[in-house]
Amino acid sequence: MDDSREPLPTDSPAAPSTEPTPQPAAPAEEHPPVADQPADSGVPGQAPVAGRKPAARKRPAAKKASAEQDRTAQSAPAAKRTAAKEAAPAKKAPPKKAAAQTAPAKKAPPAKKAPASAAASEAAAATAAIGRDDAATAATGRPDAVAAAATATATEPAAKKAAAKKAPAKKAPAKRTPARTSAPAAGSAARGGRDFDIVVFGATGFVGRLVAEYLAVHAPDGVSIALAGRSEPKLSEVREQIAGAAHWPLIVADTADDAALRSMAARTRVLLTTVGPYATYGLPVVAACAEQGTHYLDLTGEVLFMRRSIDAYDAVARASGARIIHSCGFDSIPSDLGVFALHLASLRDGDGGLGDTRLGVVSARGGFSGGTVASMFAQLELVGQDRSLGKVAADPYALSPDRGAEPSPGDGRDSIAVGFDHELRSWVSPFLMAGVNTRVVRRSNALLDFAYSRDFRYREVLANGRGPQGLALALAITGGMSAGYAALAVGPMRSLAQRALPKPGEGPDEETRRTGRFAVRLVSRTPDGRRYSGLVAAQGDPGYAATAMMISQCALTLVQDADRLPDRAGALTPATGLGAAAIARLTGAGMTIEAERS
Repeated sequence: MDDSREPLPTDSPAAPSTEPTPQPAAPAEEHPPVADQPADSGVPGQAPVAGRKPAARKRPAAKKASAEQDRTAQSAPAAKRTAAKEAAPAKKAPPKKAAAQTAPAKKAPPAKKAPASAAASEAAAATAAIGRDDAATAATGRPDAVAAAATATATEPAAKKAAAKKAPAKKAPAKRTPARTSAPAAGSAARGGRDFDIVVFGATGFVGRLVAEYLAVHAPDGVSIALAGRSEPKLSEVREQIAGAAHWPLIVADTADDAALRSMAARTRVLLTTVGPYATYGLPVVAACAEQGTHYLDLTGEVLFMRRSIDAYDAVARASGARIIHSCGFDSIPSDLGVFALHLASLRDGDGGLGDTRLGVVSARGGFSGGTVASMFAQLELVGQDRSLGKVAADPYALSPDRGAEPSPGDGRDSIAVGFDHELRSWVSPFLMAGVNTRVVRRSNALLDFAYSRDFRYREVLANGRGPQGLALALAITGGMSAGYAALAVGPMRSLAQRALPKPGEGPDEETRRTGRFAVRLVSRTPDGRRYSGLVAAQGDPGYAATAMMISQCALTLVQDADRLPDRAGALTPATGLGAAAIARLTGAGMTIEAERS
């Protein structure tokens, strides 16, 4: 399939995805279906690493202390003149903070692509800070080194230019404040006039709720969060069931109401949306964020939606300073940041070039939900309505910022054959999500001005292990996928699948989410023959528990690490929009992201 998520069967060979026609009236979250591949794949070191859970926080204490200090200051005996002098600076201080925080977030890249030397220096700065001699520093759970690398990615000239030219433009959202339906949240001045740091749009859906639950436990003190969706009663019910979220505001918005979407986007620094299928419901949300200068995150695995988003709103987002970052879950964080980590490891030893590179899924265990099913079928429905879209989705460089600038000959179509991969040391079979992930990774290379090199070639497969057992599994998976495609081409079979598969809002139970896991291995040969290998792994259902962690940490990266992010805006990827700062946060949250020369 071109760009829908891959349904791997739990503890069994492949089970092809089935694709009922989505119900347009009921948005569903976007996230990838996965299932089990054998833990013993024959590839050494494949065991996933368990994530770490920080303890829950108590937020009210700081606010009470602040309020007590204010009352004490007001009741203290002092001359009116002294009180007036002390009060004046206190009122002026927040705007100064707002300006300081607004300027970095408002960085708008130049209309033209940065020269190759700029991308190389950006990556070199990140690599130098990750560590001089420790090739695995970025994945050891020591966020200090990788965060320092992210800090170095914003060059001094770019910072000065942004401060001089773009800081005043940040006042635009503040002018819309009078139109808001509720008063600004406490501390909004420190957020550049925004009421919230993060809005979770689609919080009543399956994945949206998981994201809200994760943030309630893991978001640092001081991060302001709101829940958004179509139904206030349902939002209120979700909020009541999440410990620590009782004070979170609720926002009612519908993807069919452009004014409501613009108002919601104007009130937050980051809008995280799980409302899918994105091909049906996503573009108006992208438009609102791009226009309002609000950072946007989603979980899409729909290539056609991403292509439309890029074409329509990349320039708008670059002008407003918004980062539009698609595919921040299992699609495509492991792929995009895993390859970026290989690039940084290579950069430490030379020029950062990568040549023939592949990713093998060595372990994946979890379930899938109705939201995922609806998203996959929405993609197929688009292709069915316009056959030319099938060619777009099948293009290996479908998400390229400049198709004509891509290497020729470049990557071919995604492999559908069974074979033995000597680099992965495993029998391999097709990985359905390769149709999404590979295009995201190739876009990253192009946005980085081909920092991975123009000889970079990339593919993804399922690694099924060695020996007769690995071969048998590879053949079974490939056969099952082919049979599934053939069955879904028949109308009655498609209708049957629609009735049998989970409906939007449904998903795997808590036990399945908790015991899930994934591990992927990456191998790359540089143009001069050096070999690098990497591992990306996490505990928890890849499409749900792990995905909720990944997109939440991406949101926190945008909120708390603004001064460490790459100096870019527009339609980006996780690697180009978040870079080493995201690697630091994800490894700090218990995820493994390793890369070293081998």
